[in-house]
Amino acid sequence: AVASILNLPLQEVPNFISASVGYQAAWEGFLNERGMTLEKVVLSEEGSLPGTSSRSGQVCVVRGTSPRGDHGHVVVGMVREDGSLNLIHDPHPEASMLQPPLVWAAFMDPTK
Repeated sequence: AVASILNLPLQEVPNFISASVGYQAAWEGFLNERGMTLEKVVLSEEGSLPGTSSRSGQVCVVRGTSPRGDHGHVVVGMVREDGSLNLIHDPHPEASMLQPPLVWAAFMDPTK
């Protein structure tokens, strides 16, 4: 999902899950090297961004449960005007997206 959003070849994006520092620290370090930051947002029970979102139209990484087993999986989503998420790309070859509940959305933004 990260490679898809950043338009990078898959081999240029490390497997954050296997990183010894933990996936989030590895992901943040990867982004920091590219002048970007990571913001993870816990989603509501309905799978939407909480409160009023100013991120309409933005792409993000969305975490839910894999349809291929009881483990996490991430896909690319886009924020709708109402803060709900439209799942637009699954990087897995089966492209079967996510099973609910959706857990969090992560935004990769340029450093301010």
